[in-house]
Amino acid sequence: MEKKDQQLKQDVNWIYDNIIEWAFQHSSFIILGGLLLFSLPLWLLIRRGPAIPDLRLSECFVMMVYISNMLILYNIIPSLLCFSLKAEAVYNLLTFLLLFIPVEQLSGYSYASTVWRVLVAFILFGFMIAILFGAFILAIFIHVKYF
Repeated sequence: MEKKDQQLKQDVNWIYDNIIEWAFQHSSFIILGGLLLFSLPLWLLIRRGPAIPDLRLSECFVMMVYISNMLILYNIIPSLLCFSLKAEAVYNLLTFLLLFIPVEQLSGYSYASTVWRVLVAFILFGFMIAILFGAFILAIFIHVKYF
């Protein structure tokens, strides 16, 4: 029984190492997939906005790609100016607040309405990620246990 447990641990470690390696090699696809997953709940919450009353999911996805590129460009500034790691972390958190400005402009809702819609979208996104992660862990468990 102990030998079987050791083999199971080796199999799980091998799968974990391969998943981590794959994730680092394909991080762009993971980021785009995350943006697509986040776009769905955000789109459901802003699709009938005053600025664009018939916003499509694809338009919302493109909006999220542009916003993420904007945040990446802003987050390069501390690295170029040699901020300390603590100052860079605070700066990155503050630039995250800039997410609300383009969403407000593109949806046409007030800032207060935009903030609660984006926060609810983040909560729904978290649930979606948790469900996907749970399904992934279950698939690995079934694979290791029965194959």
